[in-house]
Amino acid sequence: MKILMAILTYFLTFTFAMTASAVEVAVFHMTPTNISQFRIVDESGSPLAFAEILIGIAPGDPFSGNELSTDADGRIYLPAPWKSPEWLTIREGDHLTTSYANVVPATVTDLIVEEKPIPAAYSVKGETIDFPNLRKDGFVDFGMVIKGIDRSALIDFDLRSILSSQMDEVPIAGKVIEIPSNFTLPYQKESIPIPVTFNKPKYHLQVSKKGAEKFVAIHGRFPGKEVTRSLRNGEPVFNLLNHFQFLEGGVHVVDVDRSVNEQDLSVNQITFEQKLAVAAPILPANTKMLSISLMETQDILMPTDIKVLESEDTKTLNISNHRNQNYILSVLFPTPKPTSLKTAFSQPHIYGESFDRMSVHIEEAGQGNPEFLSLISPPLLNSRSLHVTPPQKPNSVEELGVIFQLSILDTISLGKYQTEFSQPVWKLFVPHWVDQIDLPQIPIQKDPAKKYRWEVIFLGSNKGIKSPFTGVIDIEKVTHISRSFLDL
Repeated sequence: MKILMAILTYFLTFTFAMTASAVEVAVFHMTPTNISQFRIVDESGSPLAFAEILIGIAPGDPFSGNELSTDADGRIYLPAPWKSPEWLTIREGDHLTTSYANVVPATVTDLIVEEKPIPAAYSVKGETIDFPNLRKDGFVDFGMVIKGIDRSALIDFDLRSILSSQMDEVPIAGKVIEIPSNFTLPYQKESIPIPVTFNKPKYHLQVSKKGAEKFVAIHGRFPGKEVTRSLRNGEPVFNLLNHFQFLEGGVHVVDVDRSVNEQDLSVNQITFEQKLAVAAPILPANTKMLSISLMETQDILMPTDIKVLESEDTKTLNISNHRNQNYILSVLFPTPKPTSLKTAFSQPHIYGESFDRMSVHIEEAGQGNPEFLSLISPPLLNSRSLHVTPPQKPNSVEELGVIFQLSILDTISLGKYQTEFSQPVWKLFVPHWVDQIDLPQIPIQKDPAKKYRWEVIFLGSNKGIKSPFTGVIDIEKVTHISRSFLDL
């Protein structure tokens, strides 16, 4: 989260820029003088020595000697010709190349650069434990394990963070069905109407980075007869979410320094006993709304229920009755379209065409119906510039900034399924809404065998932010997001 805190601070002090993979350029060290200086650090606060820096749109522009590098302590000494707001680009081999636009020298502080994520680098496996006595009541109890959600993750929210795109095959009533790999079915028997045994004790999911990670284990249930019949008929889990009830959950810290194979997680730390009615506003044609209740605990957001709503629909969500803050995350998305790609959610493919656009609103629980930024068209790439159409916004929402991101797309086989991962290589941050940006002239070594994606993310707030260039903002201020992408 501190990465986004630092980044969003710059939304109100200067314009942001982009990230790129490491490339060979000519750089030199500036001799320390009495001018301003700042450091480039990683996510742990350690300095990045000899990181390459470009001030401006291109080498030699706006002044000669605008290519520098940090010293052994991660410091950069600002050259005297740098007087006005300019792009600032940071490149270092193991980290995302990150640039900020309209950087004002006098306002620069330490800049945090993210480590490059490695898709599906590590796996975490185990069982969900501490279920109550499971009675024959017509309901099937399940477990669900996800990586803890922090506020910064909502900016690029991906449903795969809740429903894994990797699937496991489970024999039920003489037929093999498929359920997400982050789900478990503790041993139980139900009559629906014939006696059926359910038993999938193990979960597994993928993690892209090492370190201490918080995981959430949820206990839920669904009506056995209806959902089992739908699963046996090949219905995707996403289409059955309205039948799921979340009952309780727990938060656990797991040290991921390699793949973890025996990590059992308890599901009975916190109960979700209160009810909250949520309603969808009038939605655009061919769209739906995903509504997720979240409880803030241990610096993360724990899902306590999830439902899919049609236009002007109403559903009831479970929320925590503890003293923790509850939120409602609302996601506007186009109705899923079929795809030929074999995935965990093959019909429909909810991570492809349908989620190439989405609009997100997060608000404290009980604050009324969500108000969305409009869905936006994909960005257009024209030589060295990107063109976008900003979303329409409610009057209560202030423009906060825009993120542009270039990613490599990888299709990874997980069992007999394929999942598409995007790996960021170049980011751009802008502190206000724009309809066009000129890209810094940074050479990018593209692999002709890979696909690439440009994504645009508009950020808004209804929290009464301060004016640009005078205030400081944190991730708590982001309440509205509208995203789209262009595949190259």
